[in-house]
Amino acid sequence: MRWLIVTADELGRSSKRNQGIVDAHCKGIVTSASMLAYGPAFREAVKIAKALPKLDIGLHLNLSEG
Repeated sequence: MRWLIVTADELGRSSKRNQGIVDAHCKGIVTSASMLAYGPAFREAVKIAKALPKLDIGLHLNLSEG
């Protein structure tokens, strides 16, 4: 069996991006997301991650900005 992992980048960047990631995950397109810890919509992203246990979450590190 082959697996394809589709990761959405920057969960937490904005509410619109968060909603797009949620929509894509619910449609079976996105299987994981990288969470942007310093993004303006980070707290919303944490709630999303808790509400969607099948969405695998990684950490988006940025060592040069912020």
